[in-house]
Amino acid sequence: MDGRKLPANIGKPGGPDPRWYGYSVGRWEGNTFVVETTGVDDRSWLDVYGNPHSVEMRVEERYTRLEHGHLKLAVSVDDSKAYTKLFSPSRD
Repeated sequence: MDGRKLPANIGKPGGPDPRWYGYSVGRWEGNTFVVETTGVDDRSWLDVYGNPHSVEMRVEERYTRLEHGHLKLAVSVDDSKAYTKLFSPSRD
């Protein structure tokens, strides 16, 4: 929230080590709060089913207030080392 950028070269020489929950930065886009995350330790799972991810995975979460007491959450996952295309998980 302070304007800093996500770190580069995570897990590579001269770069920071991956973290269990990665590195996240947030910003406002109008009335939507956007959180970007990368550098998540690849020993963790993407979900409760054990789907993998690489340390290069990038996750974007977008929180929008629809009305008092109601938020809309949109998530996108981009990890070209583990998946063929960007995807947005959803609950059915």
